[in-house]
Amino acid sequence: MHVLSLLIALTGLVLVATEILPRVGYAAVDPKHPPQFTCPETQNAPPRTTAVEERVQSARSSLEARWKLRTEELAKQFRPQRDALTRLERPELLSQPTPGLPRD
Repeated sequence: MHVLSLLIALTGLVLVATEILPRVGYAAVDPKHPPQFTCPETQNAPPRTTAVEERVQSARSSLEARWKLRTEELAKQFRPQRDALTRLERPELLSQPTPGLPRD
């Protein structure tokens, strides 16, 4: 008997919600803009990224920055050797004095 009375009370609450609430404006539905259960897709929305993808992108940008820095450091470090090899490959440059080296 209790179950039946609970079902009757629940049915009454549902009927009140469907009839009374829209009349007072609380649950009114605009026929031109019906309620949606998901967010509308937008053209300008950035692509969704997961936490893993964000970490991968962060690690990639960090590695790219470190790689660029290291290659610049190595290029500066090996510049004298590169200049010496260029002089050996092009004999016309051998007549020019090397800056920083003592002359014989």
